[in-house]
Amino acid sequence: MQLTKFLAILVALSLSASLLAQNTVTYSTPEYDLDYPENWELDESKTKGPAIFFFSPVEDEEDQFRENVNIMVQDLSGTGLDFKGYIDLSKDQFKGFGAKVYELRVVEEPTDGVQEAILSYAMEQFGLQLRCYQRLKMIDDTAYLITFTAEEDNYETFLKEGKNLLNSFSLKLSESPERE
Repeated sequence: MQLTKFLAILVALSLSASLLAQNTVTYSTPEYDLDYPENWELDESKTKGPAIFFFSPVEDEEDQFRENVNIMVQDLSGTGLDFKGYIDLSKDQFKGFGAKVYELRVVEEPTDGVQEAILSYAMEQFGLQLRCYQRLKMIDDTAYLITFTAEEDNYETFLKEGKNLLNSFSLKLSESPERE
């Protein structure tokens, strides 16, 4: 039993060291940037919905789910939704699909001055137990939802890397007075 624990710790440390040593690539749009490991796959096809996806490499032949980060940009013009309304809508959606919410908090002093919230929840989807960690940024009538998703059993293993990707997300704020 002790040997099994030791081997599990050794594998986790090796994986963490290799993840830290990875080179990153910057994904850039006119609105934002995000840094992701160069060995992750970028999918801009939008065949899986309106989001841009960054997929981790396949771990082994038994890997049924690739950890990923996706970015969804939502134009909320005409919906009447403000930041608080968007968060309230998210709470209702969590209830609707039976998610277990771990964290839902507003970031009181975001470093870039843009409204921000952190959300963490678990849910079943496609027969898999998934866990998500999200960063919501909202400016004017646009919401930026950046989501890290992993299988529940692998969540803690990949959480640091997922948070690194989410934290690398930065909006290209204009100097216009309406954004101050």
